[in-house]
Amino acid sequence: MRRRWQRINEIYLQNRNKNSERSLVGQIDYFGQLTAQRKEGSKLWLVYGASGAPTAAWVAGDVVIDYKLIWIRVGSIQEGNYLSGIINSATLEERVRPLMPKGQFGARDVVKHIWRLPIPEYDDSEPLHVELAEAGEAAAIGAKALWDGVRVEREGKGQSTSVTVARREIRKWLSESSEGRRVEELVGRLLETEFQ
Repeated sequence: MRRRWQRINEIYLQNRNKNSERSLVGQIDYFGQLTAQRKEGSKLWLVYGASGAPTAAWVAGDVVIDYKLIWIRVGSIQEGNYLSGIINSATLEERVRPLMPKGQFGARDVVKHIWRLPIPEYDDSEPLHVELAEAGEAAAIGAKALWDGVRVEREGKGQSTSVTVARREIRKWLSESSEGRRVEELVGRLLETEFQ
C-alpha cells in the first residue's frame, strides 16, 4: 500500500497544475472538507446537491460526502426531517430561484443560496417546527415507497433508473400526494411568518 501511495503521489506531483503547491493529501482534503466531516459531533447529516433544483435528504453514520454535495450536521432526526421537508418543497424552490445564478436553461446552482432565506433553526418547542418535521418524515417515507415501486417496474422493463428519473417521479408524487401538499402548506406558513 505504501508503494502504491508513493507511486500515485509521484504521478500527481508530475501532473499537477504548475501554479499549485498543494500536496496530494491537500488536494484530496481540499480546504479541509474531508477533515471537517471527521470532527467530533453529530453523526447525522443533511445533504443536498450543489446544483439544480434543491433536493435534500438526511443520512446517518460514518459517511464521506462528495464535493458536489453540500452538507451540514443536524442535531436530531427530527431536525433532519424538518430541514429536508423545507428544502424539498416547491415553496422553497420558488423563493430561492430568484437568488440563484441563471444559466442557459434557467436558474441553477443552488449551492448555499437556500440559507439566504429566513429559515429558522429547528426548535422542538415550536409546534409548527414539530409538525413540519413529522410531515417531512411522512413525505420521505411515501417518496421512498413510491421510488422502490417505480425502480422495480422500470428495471423490469429494462428502463433507466437515473437520478433525473428519480427526481422527476418523486417531485411529481410530492405535488400530487396528501403528504407533499401538507409539507407545502407548512413550509408556506413557516416562510410567511419569517418573511413578515
